[in-house]
Amino acid sequence: MTDSPPVQTPGSKVYTGPNGEELMPKMSDTYNEDVVQWTDADGTVKTAVVTRCWADEQNPETASEAQRLNIPFDPLRPGYLEVLHPDGSRSEILESTVTVVDRGLLFGDVVRPRRPHGTPATTRPKGPLGQIVEMKTEVQLQRILTGEVLEDWFDADELVAAARMNRGDHVVHGDWIGVVEEVFEMAHIEAGNAGLVRRVCDIAGSLSVGPAAESVKQMLLDRGEGFLASLLGASDLKTILDVKQCMVAVNWLCRNPQAASTGADSEWQRPKRYWTDIDRLIQVHATADHLHTVHDKVVFKDPSRFPCPSSRWSATYPEGHRAFVITSARTNATVVWQDGSRTTQSTAELEQVAQLDEDADIFPGDVGIFSGAEPNKIGVVQAVDARKRTIRLRWLDLDDPKHKPVEGAEGEETVSGLEFDPHGPPPDAYGVRKGDLVLIHKEGETNGATFPTVPGLGESEVAAGLMPGGEELRMEISTLGLSYVQTLSDSYIPPKPQPSPDSLTWYGEVRDLVLDGRVLVRHPSGSEGTYELDRLTQLVDGMDPAGEAAADLQALVDEEAMKLDEDGEDEEEGVETDGSWQTEDEEMASGDEEAGEPSIVSCTIDAFAGDWSSQDDSQDEDYKADEANEVSVRGKKGSDVEMKGWADEEDEAAVKVASDVEVEMNLLPPKASTSTADDDRAADTGATATPAAPAAAAVSMPGEIEDFDDWKRFEVLEEAPVDHHYINEKVDAPGKAFMSRVRKEHHVLASSLPPNILVRAYENRTDLLRCLIIGPTDTPFANAPFLFDVYLSPTKFPHDPPQVFFHSWASGVRVSPNLYVEGKVCLSLLGTWSGDKTENWSSARSSILQVFVSIQALIMVENPYFTEPGYEKQMGTTEGTAASELYNERTLVLTRAFVKRACEYPPSNFSHEIAAYYYRGLPGSEQAGGALQGIIAQSRLLLEESERWHAEQDRREEAGDATEDVRQPPKSGVVPSQRILTEGAGLSLRRTLKALEDLQKRGPKLDEPQAA
Repeated sequence: MTDSPPVQTPGSKVYTGPNGEELMPKMSDTYNEDVVQWTDADGTVKTAVVTRCWADEQNPETASEAQRLNIPFDPLRPGYLEVLHPDGSRSEILESTVTVVDRGLLFGDVVRPRRPHGTPATTRPKGPLGQIVEMKTEVQLQRILTGEVLEDWFDADELVAAARMNRGDHVVHGDWIGVVEEVFEMAHIEAGNAGLVRRVCDIAGSLSVGPAAESVKQMLLDRGEGFLASLLGASDLKTILDVKQCMVAVNWLCRNPQAASTGADSEWQRPKRYWTDIDRLIQVHATADHLHTVHDKVVFKDPSRFPCPSSRWSATYPEGHRAFVITSARTNATVVWQDGSRTTQSTAELEQVAQLDEDADIFPGDVGIFSGAEPNKIGVVQAVDARKRTIRLRWLDLDDPKHKPVEGAEGEETVSGLEFDPHGPPPDAYGVRKGDLVLIHKEGETNGATFPTVPGLGESEVAAGLMPGGEELRMEISTLGLSYVQTLSDSYIPPKPQPSPDSLTWYGEVRDLVLDGRVLVRHPSGSEGTYELDRLTQLVDGMDPAGEAAADLQALVDEEAMKLDEDGEDEEEGVETDGSWQTEDEEMASGDEEAGEPSIVSCTIDAFAGDWSSQDDSQDEDYKADEANEVSVRGKKGSDVEMKGWADEEDEAAVKVASDVEVEMNLLPPKASTSTADDDRAADTGATATPAAPAAAAVSMPGEIEDFDDWKRFEVLEEAPVDHHYINEKVDAPGKAFMSRVRKEHHVLASSLPPNILVRAYENRTDLLRCLIIGPTDTPFANAPFLFDVYLSPTKFPHDPPQVFFHSWASGVRVSPNLYVEGKVCLSLLGTWSGDKTENWSSARSSILQVFVSIQALIMVENPYFTEPGYEKQMGTTEGTAASELYNERTLVLTRAFVKRACEYPPSNFSHEIAAYYYRGLPGSEQAGGALQGIIAQSRLLLEESERWHAEQDRREEAGDATEDVRQPPKSGVVPSQRILTEGAGLSLRRTLKALEDLQKRGPKLDEPQAA
């Protein structure tokens, strides 16, 4: 067992409840949108929906984010929930007193069985994953205006939302489909006791039938009118009698792909933007109709059902009297599990899986590409064995126009899940997912994309600048709407959108994925059809709130970075930046290192006394690049240890660098401390496993190495390679300031690079660089080559960070959460992730050397799983540790394929270095014959060890003495940082090992390589 104490995460902190009991956020199993019940002291059973949970508000990030957004934040008391009652009131209730009776799950959500109540997440095993494919919801109702209670339970399919049109709904007019951006509404509100009815108008669905005072107060608060809200008395506005939708704004996206075309320009003329004649629109997708829970306002689809008894206002406002509020709800969900089985149970027995790793997000019916065959093959998932990491695929015949399944015994195969990609590299997407909204092409026509890619279609008028958005749109529709309602009488009956005709079959929602590769689509009228995948196109409506939030956040980061560059120093933090690089995170740097806090990389740089922001060429003469400086890593106990991959245990090398400042870059946690329970499990399983093979010697990089002809850390070549990702960027004439900065960067790189980072610059393209990083030892990236292309914009650098592109050689699967298949490198220093502003790029404080070292030190860590934003909260939990181990396995296996790719097709400008490192071995290295020989030996031992262990488990299962604990793979004796390989990982590694052995026999390839 480890000597390190368990990591203290926000979820593992102990709080004191109202009765002195100990509470932990991770023991909370109640979530927002859960429907809960409890019994009051008087015996009354109450039902409400959860709107806030105490466990979600204990993270310090929540308070800091509220402060940043200037939102008042008063966290709930430990152990309490805030709930919303059917009448719209809110209260706090002890979590321990409630029972979850329904969950706010949706069609297509990924779920797992709910853990027993009160079981902490730190000890529960990871359950099987499933996907909701059908839901049946029943509700109880109460008429809002009269209080009449309907005793029965009603099928939610009989109901629709009382507010018929909502933001995000899809509508059709002619051959055009669009998305509703805003709805302008007029409410009739009973005021005082004299029978006076007032009109109040608003947008965004803030008004609904029922008690008026709280609704109007909330509307005013949302608009920033807190003073007016405080003056509003309950006697001023009593009851909202009716809400009439008077105008909608529609953002038209695209035409019907099946529409005949005459070539006339009028066919591409978008319909009008603002609609008062709403009955000319066909509503094909209503977002609110999928969200029936407590406090939702609904009406029966059939107006004749449960007519309202006569009352004071029923004749004048009949539509308002049709509205009911949901007082209770219960839902049964049909779930298809990864192994292909299906079950139906209450949603209260399930819990949503919000964070899902990409190689776990695979379910029966998914279509994707298997990269473990040459050429690649396309298959349909039949079943997934998550424990073994294997997938049973049914191959599709690409020579068949309809891509039908291959017949016979060769039609199915069990393959490694690590080499199957059902997602596709962004912006492309393989296949579709349940709940997707799609356009359907004519029989005999296709979407025009390479199978199995399903492209997107839809040009948002807002995104294209053809239509105002945000506050501008709200102001515009409010002005038009207020003018329009002046012409309407109180008896005005607003038109309603048309129901969809049976003939509208060119649009629909994906309801199921057939195991032969076809897709079941439900049309707006309720009819269904099964279609080949290449007849579908995703509808892109631009309504992704996550994307909007990310754009807003990035704009904020850019604005702050610009301020920092303009000022030349961080005045708010009181940190001077006189020619220094400084990326210290004060909170992390001041932590207790002995308690397992993140390590710090410290680069002490002595020679250069100038300011990066100085652009005087005369300073170049004084630029010193040859003085001794030190680079070290301070470990958990504060003692200097090696920078993994370029410093030996016995030789902590001094590295030549060039500047007079100390750079401190926060490392993400390099290793997750596991819980005691997990340590016990590791010890138990290790004791019962077949004895492992002795550990293979780790392939290492010499701590010090002098450059020689076949190993040059920095070199300026005549011409940039044609396969450089940025080779086609416009070549702008560089200015004096740009060239001065580039020369200084080159000086630093020439003297300061560690042995495992190689960089090339080019005489004909001073705006380009290429970097090869050999992965650091004691990480799953060890000894693998990682290629990056860099672009320095002559008009923006150094005020803007360099652009960096990662060449991924793993088909469709990331080897790190921060290294994307499409080439993105996620790092706050590059402006591709929003971190603390002191971590962002600064022309005065940052350098290209810092970028390269940050990629190695912050991304290529021992446990890359926890570098995914938000995942560090799982450190120390059993589930987080298990997920991290699986991620490490994936990274290790896939990066062995990176070695194969580099040896087979050496990247341009580095063929001699590849040969020297992998085939001949570097001077001072411990491996005779190069790193490739050591990698092959280690992989062979790891496979043999894993096969012996799995054979022993199969024997025990046949004998009936295998337990769940025993089936958990123990730590590897070959690669101590890994566990015994799963069967799927073994399939992939064995294939790569065979290729590596062939490459070793072939020898190095030194001629000009193929494209990267």
